[in-house]
Amino acid sequence: MEEDRLNEPREATPQSTSIKAILSLVSAALGVFCLWILGSIPAIILGLWARRDIRESGGRIKGNELALIGIILGAFSFVFSCVPLMVAIAIPNFLEAQSRAKIARVKADLRTIATGIELYQVDHNQLPSTLFQLTTPIEYLTRVPQSPFPSGSTYDYQTDQKSSWILRSKGPDRDNDVDLAEALRLMEVMEQSQWMSRDWIYDPTNGTKSSGDIIRIGAYPSK
Repeated sequence: MEEDRLNEPREATPQSTSIKAILSLVSAALGVFCLWILGSIPAIILGLWARRDIRESGGRIKGNELALIGIILGAFSFVFSCVPLMVAIAIPNFLEAQSRAKIARVKADLRTIATGIELYQVDHNQLPSTLFQLTTPIEYLTRVPQSPFPSGSTYDYQTDQKSSWILRSKGPDRDNDVDLAEALRLMEVMEQSQWMSRDWIYDPTNGTKSSGDIIRIGAYPSK
């Protein structure tokens, strides 16, 4: 009798499918189709937890394949959701840095041109009527710089032929915010502090893409 009992087939250990494995697969599917990173991270974590539980269950829990698929799909979703996110962050920062570099270049160019104007005025006792007079026959400038707003455009120059002059780049908004002849007229009737605070002068504190012209003036007349 005892031998018969030993020869009887043992009942198989009841198995249940890991809830974590199922949830991992569901989260991964949601991550692929709609939730992206919000679904992919839980899918990976739940899948890893499910595989650990399955290993430690001694065969009582199944679903290792489901957990593995959830981890793979979650990782796939995570990678392909992070790429657009990183691009979306990187491109505005790149454009912002590019704009700041162009603004710095404009200010350096205007400073260089202003030096040429002042040297010309010392030698000729008058202001040049155009910027190209600074390159020939005497090279106060080897060439007239070009503005990056927009790329390859010329810097605007206006003078009253007596004592005042204005240099202007259109600025990041790439349009003219002030008529230079009118600006020269206002220089005759306004204090310099009032003139420089006008809203048509570019102010980087409003953002690098803000409106306004980048301006440099010379010999502001006293009232």
